Amino acid sequence: MAETIILTEPWTLKTGVEKNAGTEITFSRSSEEMQKILDAGAGQVKQGLPGDLPGRKHFVDAGFDSVQSLGVLEEWTQVNGVGPKTAKELDEYFQTKQNTEVE
Repeated sequence: MAETIILTEPWTLKTGVEKNAGTEITFSRSSEEMQKILDAGAGQVKQGLPGDLPGRKHFVDAGFDSVQSLGVLEEWTQVNGVGPKTAKELDEYFQTKQNTEVE
């Protein structure tokens, strides 16, 4: 399951890419690199649903409090207020996030 951390200080990833404090990094799963960042006090696990999540208000109203909690859904439209248009936006949103994840 993907997990996002927010850097609290600058950090150089194992790939050599430097990231500034305040940068969000999504790991496709718990990883050694993520744990190093957390152990060094250079980042914290992001909590809650992302502010830019399509249909976020509907998920909050339905009691979902994290991206991980959305995993119980078989279809986005199971949530009241989420229709086909928002479902498509959600698919695109998560596809974009998946393509930018750090392993």
